[in-house]
Amino acid sequence: MFSVTTTASREILAATARSHADGMALRVAALREADGSVRYGMGFDDERQDDLVIDGDGITVLISPRSQPLLENTTLDF
Repeated sequence: MFSVTTTASREILAATARSHADGMALRVAALREADGSVRYGMGFDDERQDDLVIDGDGITVLISPRSQPLLENTTLDF
């Protein structure tokens, strides 16, 4: 399961206010590179069909089916 710490949640909420993205969810993505490393990305986005939706600590996190295996048992911290 993917989780977000309380500290990270507070920072994400502050970022939504600064970015005028109030009400939007945070999309977290991961992609395996050709050399085996994993590249991560985040940004505010709208929910898409088949997204894993995680609600907690005042924020909503979206993870696409493609990223889910790479983010399993991951914690987002700040």
